[in-house]
Amino acid sequence: MYKIAMLGDAQSVQGFAALGLQVCPAESAEQARPILHRLAKEDTAIIYVTEQLAAGLTAELDRYRKAPFWRVAVFLLTP
Repeated sequence: MYKIAMLGDAQSVQGFAALGLQVCPAESAEQARPILHRLAKEDTAIIYVTEQLAAGLTAELDRYRKAPFWRVAVFLLTP
């Protein structure tokens, strides 16, 4: 079964676990980069990324946007 994941700082993403999303906390783009690649290779249908992390992952997100089955969405979450 495909999953939906939420990638972002722990405080922003923890509540999404109650909705059944796979929560992937990362405090920096360096921490998020390998998680993003792992999720993209797994059976993850949609990957939401917080705006703060997306700013540091522009090259990776651009690469996935050009992929035939792009499934990474930037979730605009303001504190």
